[in-house]
Parts: sequence; C-alpha cells; structure tokens
Amino acid sequence: MNCRTNHVHVVVTAPDRAIEIPREQFKAWCTRKLKERELLRRGDPRAALREKWWTERGWDEYIDDEDSLAEVMAYVLEGQ
Repeated sequence: MNCRTNHVHVVVTAPDRAIEIPREQFKAWCTRKLKERELLRRGDPRAALREKWWTERGWDEYIDDEDSLAEVMAYVLEGQ
C-alpha cells in the first residue's frame, strides 16, 4: 500500500472474487474512517461532512505471475 497526497495504491490478493469487490470494500471502509476523522477534527457532530472522497471506479488489473507482481509492487512502493 502507498498513500499519496492525492491517491492511494493497494495491492491485494482476492481469490474467487470479482475484481471490483475488494476495491469497493476498501473504498467503503476508508470513507467511514475519513468521515470519523473529519468529525473529530471539526469537533461539531452537526457539521456537514464531505460526501465525495473518491473518483468513480478506480483502476484495477489481474496479476498472473510473480514477475508482474514484483513489477507492480515496485511501482506502488517506489515508482511514483
């Protein structure tokens, strides 16, 4: 995982799942945590919270071999 100032990269293993499911679950979990943090930062539970945290969809791909996995992991960790 690599959290940048304006985007996030995550490499996950998700056997027997549609490729979109891990991404959507990750975005949902992160949205909840970002809203919790925003509430704490503002200190007013009645304050309107940001609704849009993510772009539509995202980018995902299947990685089929060890060499490709190594390349993707190097990019996520060091290549940005």
